[in-house]
Amino acid sequence: MIRKFALIPAVVLVATLGLAACGSSSSGSSSKFCKDLTAFLDKYKTLVPTDATDSPKFAEGLAGLKKLQNEAPKAIKKDIGTLTDAAETLRSGNLQAVTDPGFAKKVERAFTSIRSYASGTCKITLPTEGQ
Repeated sequence: MIRKFALIPAVVLVATLGLAACGSSSSGSSSKFCKDLTAFLDKYKTLVPTDATDSPKFAEGLAGLKKLQNEAPKAIKKDIGTLTDAAETLRSGNLQAVTDPGFAKKVERAFTSIRSYASGTCKITLPTEGQ
């Protein structure tokens, strides 16, 4: 049970900030959003869940995520909003919310949608579960 609760914040953080190994294709997309998404992933791929409540880098990453949310195409704007909300919840230290399986499923669904968009439109490969 402890392992499961420890895993949920990690899943949320990985989904929220794309922290596992990410890469973009050399062709990429010319859209500003895709370029900004690539830059965001490159800059924040090394954050870890323990950074959430007290790290200036996490706060900076959250600000970057909010910027992405503002410029996101309509197709994934709500999903990025879900990840932004998740990062804010994680940063607040609200472990009850973060360890709720429904919360994690909502974040996973949003990340799946963003992963699909990133792959198809931006030619960016985001991690899948277990990577």
